[in-house]
Amino acid sequence: MRKHLSSVSTLLGILFVLGASRAQAQIVHDIVADIPFAFHAGSARFPAGKYTLKVPVEFANQEMEIVSADFKHAAFFPVISAQSSTTPDNPVLIFRKFGDDYYLWKVFDAGNNLGVEVVTSEDEKAKTKGKTSEEKRVGGHH
Repeated sequence: MRKHLSSVSTLLGILFVLGASRAQAQIVHDIVADIPFAFHAGSARFPAGKYTLKVPVEFANQEMEIVSADFKHAAFFPVISAQSSTTPDNPVLIFRKFGDDYYLWKVFDAGNNLGVEVVTSEDEKAKTKGKTSEEKRVGGHH
């Protein structure tokens, strides 16, 4: 009985480690995108422009960083795991548009249907409650 429990514990441990590795491999490379409109990422607001998005190693896909090409605008924002029904050929940023406001919603890397979803900020919840959104995609590259 003890041997059986030990084997089950070992197997569960291996599956946990493999699952954690897979979850952490969602956004591997920095993603550069030219975003043609002002937008929100988490609780921060950004003007249109060229941005780099990355997941700092120490945050293991729990937070992303966004930095403008001129380094004048930057922020960290929390993310959770997301899955797409398709696998993009190139990196893609997906925004939700409510009226004239765009909110970064999801990010997927090239060749991977596992990505991240931006945790909805309290400000976004308040501004968008009861409103319908459109989806806007912006392609990126490495």
